[in-house]
Amino acid sequence: LEAALVAARDSRVDSLVIPPKPGFRFDKGVAALLKNYVELPFSSYLENKLEFLETAIRILEFLGRRTGIIVSSAASDILDLRGPRELASILQVLGLPQEEALDSVSKIPESIINRNLLKLSKNYVERGVLKIG
Repeated sequence: LEAALVAARDSRVDSLVIPPKPGFRFDKGVAALLKNYVELPFSSYLENKLEFLETAIRILEFLGRRTGIIVSSAASDILDLRGPRELASILQVLGLPQEEALDSVSKIPESIINRNLLKLSKNYVERGVLKIG
């Protein structure tokens, strides 16, 4: 839990996976610390549907629209892979509008990748500073 709280405050961390485990409590205090995206791994849904859904509901309840939510397959083999609409449908079932649910598997991950590609460019000096020319 302590490592998760440190990661939640660290701007270098792109996303935080909240494990759907009974021992890990996601509450308003943890939600208030988050400065990055929250990732819901679909593989956890396949392992324990009830715990996954309870965790996802708590995340949506406490975060609202304060931070972006990513749904990933987190697949360890090809049979666990899921299409983007299948992954987004989980958030729709939990009450997110279709457009926001689809953003969780498209626009949000793409923005993270683009931001990290920018950091790798030779024009990147530090956060908020780019060389021009």
